[in-house]
Amino acid sequence: MAELPSWVLKFKTKGIYVTVKKGKYYLYRGHSERIPGKKYPQLICDEYLGQVTEEDGLISSSPPVKPGIRVLEFGMSFFIYQLTYSATDVIKFYRQREDLLYVLSILSLTGQKVSQLSYEHSWLSLRFKHLTMNTPLTSNEKLTLKRITQQMEQSLKAYVGEDLPHILTLSHYLYAIWVNNGWHMSVMPGQLHDYCSRYHLFFSLGEETK
Repeated sequence: MAELPSWVLKFKTKGIYVTVKKGKYYLYRGHSERIPGKKYPQLICDEYLGQVTEEDGLISSSPPVKPGIRVLEFGMSFFIYQLTYSATDVIKFYRQREDLLYVLSILSLTGQKVSQLSYEHSWLSLRFKHLTMNTPLTSNEKLTLKRITQQMEQSLKAYVGEDLPHILTLSHYLYAIWVNNGWHMSVMPGQLHDYCSRYHLFFSLGEETK
């Protein structure tokens, strides 16, 4: 990036970043995270702050809030998902209903009531679409569900140990929010940032929200 003008640099403090598009300068708050599969830490945008001009300084972003806001449970489900998705290999092997059984396991592990309502108010409904939670399971599927739920819980405990209940509690306060025709992640609790660094965890709204 070309050297920034002094009137832009004065806004660029710790944790504040600048992007340049068509000669205009935009400010946002962000942080870097290590994401599996990426060689280098990735810059994550936490909040768009506005445009900077020489005449007016920072022009804060204050878009009107449009009707239709949605808030979904996100943190707990995504935390479990990023560490246990390999459990679906067992379901694939038995040629059973992979998405349904896996979502039922996550809902159970997060302590949520297993219901259509809890599914539809979770990020899981974006990642694993069009499921019906009260679909009857075969006797073999019930056995598989019990097996993978136990395996997933063991995997979580093996990875984060005695910190598991703390991470689940903190991630409970991380939401996916639909506002102004786009999905956004709520502010991450500070302690959860610490656990992300310690265990190389990440939280990110990806392709499923587009």
